[in-house]
Parts: sequence; structure tokens; C-alpha cells
Amino acid sequence: MLPGNSSEVNGDVASAVGAVAMTDAACDEALLEVLRVLLTPLPVERVRILLASDSGSNKASKMLKLMKVMGVPIDEPLGNMGRPSKQLISDFNTLKAARDLAVHSFYDIEVNDGSVSRFRSRNPEPVSVQIKEIMAVADNLSQCLSDFIALIEHLETVAACDYGNKADIDRYLDDGRMLLTVAHLMDRNRLHELEYAFEENVLVRLGMGPQMQWRILSEVDEPVEQELLLELNRSNGSIILTLANGQTVTYGDTWWRDITSIARESDPKMDAALIRRIGYNVQFAFRGGRILTALDSAELKRDLTQRVFGRSESDLWEHLPKSVTDVEGFRPNTGPKNNSADA
Repeated sequence: MLPGNSSEVNGDVASAVGAVAMTDAACDEALLEVLRVLLTPLPVERVRILLASDSGSNKASKMLKLMKVMGVPIDEPLGNMGRPSKQLISDFNTLKAARDLAVHSFYDIEVNDGSVSRFRSRNPEPVSVQIKEIMAVADNLSQCLSDFIALIEHLETVAACDYGNKADIDRYLDDGRMLLTVAHLMDRNRLHELEYAFEENVLVRLGMGPQMQWRILSEVDEPVEQELLLELNRSNGSIILTLANGQTVTYGDTWWRDITSIARESDPKMDAALIRRIGYNVQFAFRGGRILTALDSAELKRDLTQRVFGRSESDLWEHLPKSVTDVEGFRPNTGPKNNSADA
């Protein structure tokens, strides 16, 4: 007997099969989130590109391998998990066969005493199955999903703490390097020149010679022989070096800007949030707050960069990703809006 038309499929059967498919899809997304946290601080966009096309079983296998390499226990429940990660993956892989059978089968339109005939092209003989058996697959997958979410919450807390500490250490080291540069300028009795120049101008022009020889240029001055033009923009941390052939090399560093107060407008539970541009790369670090999916985290980063630095139509940084090219404060000759956070 052939299955009925899909439009005639019994509603109870469709609901049961749909529950299996939707819960399995949620588990797949949760697995991707586990891998994203394990691979922190790799950007979420790269994690999604590398892993999104993998099957659920492949993601699960990579999850256990990464946890072993990183020393994360897999033989004991973590956080609010109901079972160890190793057992969770074993149960999940076992359910995949039942999931495939439930989703990739045809069903008769008639239901008798809670049973329905199920067909598969590789085995045309009908098999009677209880609808509650199909729902049991969805329920078991839902339990796996709960454990995946509990694992994400545990790993997110650990990763956020570690990453936050690393960001703090990097910030201290960066500040130390900056202060050391100031000390070198003091040794050469040149610091007051730069202080005066930056008090009078947002953009400071320098004629850079060999062996740390430099002089401040006025708006009309040009570099002399063996000098290169270096422009420092205080408002956005950009550096533009003009070579002898007229080509320009652009760099910059905004340093870490504390944007916690702005981030809390999106998530009041955020403990800390920092943003920084170094050259062509935008870095965003946060600690605390709600659990974010890969897409949510990327969207939060785009939203905060635009709110902190505004937008610009400048095309000087056209080779940057679009998520960054809209950021005004990350471009030469454009400063942050009034709502930007202090460095």
C-alpha cells in the first residue's frame, strides 16, 4: 500500500514527526554553540564557516575531541548537566538513527488505536508504529538539548572568565608599552613638542627620518629629502604613512575602549564589554550576560561598533568586511560620535 498524499497526512503524525525534526535541528544548533565556546576567542563567523555544514555526528565527535585536548572533563556532568558529555554524545548518536527513521519515512493517512503504518523506499513493506513512539524520540532529543544548553552555560562561564582575564592582561600590557614610549620621548626631551601639537590639532603631521628622527610639520610644510610624511589622528587612532612614491600605508589602534554602559542597554546583565580596532581588525570582548548564539554574538558586535563609532561613507578601508566598513570611528579622518566611550 502506498502512502497517502502529503496534504492528507494525519495531524497527530505530522505533529510528532515535526517535533522530532525541530528538536533535532535545535540540538544541531546547540552543538555548534558548544564548539563556538570551545574555540573561543576564534571569531564566531569563522567557526560557523568551518563547522556549520558538518553533520550532527561530526560536530559531536569534534566536541569530544576538543574537550579532551583542552582538559575539559567528559566523564562527569558539568554544571547543570544530567549526564557526562561522553554519555550525552553516545545517547545523541543513538537517537540519530531513530530520528532519521522518523523524518525520512512515509506514513499512511489512517491511524488505528494510536498506530500508523510507516514506509521506507529501501524497505517497501509497511511497519506499524505507535505515534507515542515517535514522540518519545522527540522527548529524548529534548533531554539531549537540555544537557547541551547546560554544557554551553558552563563552558560559556569558564570561557568568558578566561577570555576576559586575557583581555585585561593584554590591556595592561598595551598600556605599559604606551607608557614606555612616553618614557622614551621624555628621555629625548621631545614629549612637550607632541603635547603642544596635539593640544592645537586633532591631526598631527610629522616628517619622519631614519633612526627615530622626526619633526612636527605645519599644514603647509612638506617632508624634506630622506623624510616620509606620517599623519597621526588622535580622534580615531589612525596612522597614515606616505611613502616616497606617493603611496600610503594605513594603520591604527584605538586601544581598548570600555563600552560596558552601552552594551548593558542591549543586555543589562553584561559585566564588562571592550572594543578595539588594530589596523584592519575589530576586536570585541565581553564578560557575563546572556548566552548568545553565533549569529547573535556577531550581530551584537556589529550593533555596538555602529553605536560607538557611527557610520561613514569613506571608502579608504573598502577592503574591510562590511560589518566593519560602516564604522566611522574606525576610518582615517573621522572621529567618534558624542556617544562614544572613553578609551
